[in-house]
Amino acid sequence: MRISLVSFLLALSLTATAGVPLSFQHQGRLFDSAGTALDGPTDLTFRLYDAPSGGTEVWSETQSGVPVSEG
Repeated sequence: MRISLVSFLLALSLTATAGVPLSFQHQGRLFDSAGTALDGPTDLTFRLYDAPSGGTEVWSETQSGVPVSEG
C-alpha cells in the first residue's frame, strides 16, 4: 500500500508539472510608433498578467539587445 501511494504521488506531481511549458515561441513583426519596421539590437520586455484585460502583472522579463532584422 505504501509503495502504491508513493508511486501515485510521484506520477501526480510529474503530470502536474508536465502541463506548464518552460518556454514558448511567438512570431511577429516589430514596428516603432511611426510604423517603421525595427532593425538592429532591440530591448524586449515580456509580461504575463492574470487576466486578459485589466489584470495584475504576475511575471516580467527584459531581454536586452535582441537582434531584429526588418521588423
